[in-house]
Amino acid sequence: VRIEGGFNLSTSLWSAVEIVNLHIGNPEGFSGNDLLVMKQAKLSLGLLPLLQGKLHIRGISVDGLDVQLIKNSEEAGNWVFYPPENVAEKPEAEETAPPVSGPLKLTSDSLVIQSLEISRASVSYREPGSEQPVSFRLDRSSGTALPGEPLTLALQGSLLEHSFSGDLNLGSLQELIEENRSWAALSLEIAETRFDVEGGIDILPDSRSLQLKAGMAGETLSNLNQLVDLDLPPIKAHKTELRIHGVGPRQLTEITQYLTINRLVSRA
Repeated sequence: VRIEGGFNLSTSLWSAVEIVNLHIGNPEGFSGNDLLVMKQAKLSLGLLPLLQGKLHIRGISVDGLDVQLIKNSEEAGNWVFYPPENVAEKPEAEETAPPVSGPLKLTSDSLVIQSLEISRASVSYREPGSEQPVSFRLDRSSGTALPGEPLTLALQGSLLEHSFSGDLNLGSLQELIEENRSWAALSLEIAETRFDVEGGIDILPDSRSLQLKAGMAGETLSNLNQLVDLDLPPIKAHKTELRIHGVGPRQLTEITQYLTINRLVSRA
């Protein structure tokens, strides 16, 4: 690990950290120089909330992140780092009793992110013998996680040379604490197709349940061939919807699926 551009730290009620040109090299046995390169990252963190067990982030930004995942001919991944051999083992430390402290109380403002910005982030994955790596690029992403409000994240980038845009929303901590439930929703448009996934969970023992709804709609089904590496039929104006409602840990109560004008209902 090396930092070529500098590491800056300023301490105040809102402390700030900046890292410029971070490099994490590949382990031995892999081609290429770096597993990860990050041009710049900034973080502004509130110290007073941190003393209260709360994480308040005024701003976090990442720019120019490049991650290259590689598998070599021995099926080993460059993201797995093995400890060096022939290193003397350190003697086990004597067990000491943990400090006595009260449990941290989760509140609606335990996690606050006023600004989240990610730009020019990419991840690629290459296996032995592959002509081209599988690549994912996030051109820009921005979001917030404010007290009492859902976490919101806007996404824009490309996957396998297909541009995409979308939104991710997660239920707030306040909803989890007060109503013992949470939810997530993702909307994504790629390859002239729209994907929508929504899910919710109730965690109270007496009303524990899971709901999931997933939908896909587009002009031509074969537009997805490159994404899924299949030869799909050119079905026009296709639409598929899947609904799952589960009560208890393993009970599946309803699945409903629609494909174009056909409908299939099964119950278990």
